This record gives sequence, structure tokens and C-alpha cells, in this order.
Amino acid sequence: MAFGNSDSFPVVLFLDLVMPKLDGMDVLEWLRDQSHPPLAIVLHTGVEDEDLLQKARDLGASFYLPKGARPEAIREVFRCAQAEWEQRHLMV
Repeated sequence: MAFGNSDSFPVVLFLDLVMPKLDGMDVLEWLRDQSHPPLAIVLHTGVEDEDLLQKARDLGASFYLPKGARPEAIREVFRCAQAEWEQRHLMV
């Protein structure tokens, strides 16, 4: 599936790696195989397995935010993710 209208595609995606019906790694693999506008991916997860986190980074996740993070940390990660998206968007 190609995404022709970038206005309907998210700029920043907060993604958990452990979800009830669809695993976050499956989402990352799916995104890797799709044609889509630039996207900043934030792992917002309780997973602390460094090998799994590295695999997620290899699949395109740029930021890690542990579950239970303070609101200030969430805002800062979102700000950084949005800045990354803006930089990538200018390159397209």
C-alpha cells in the first residue's frame, strides 16, 4: 500500500513493542516495507531488552521513552522527534 496523501500520515508515531494483537516489531517491519512519507518513531515501552531495542532501532525507531516517563521527558522526546521529522521532510 502506498500513501499518496502525506497529510493523512502521522508525523510522529509513539509505539509500544508489546501490544495485545499486533507486536510493535511487526509494525516496524511493516513500515519498513511500505512507501510512506518521513516518520519519526518513538518507542514508548516497558521493554528493556537491549537486543530487542537495537533491532527496533535497526527497523527505524529513532527514540526510546520508557513507560512511566515524566511529562517533561515526553514533551522533550516529542519535540526532538518532531525536529527530526522536519529535517527529514525537508530532504524529501
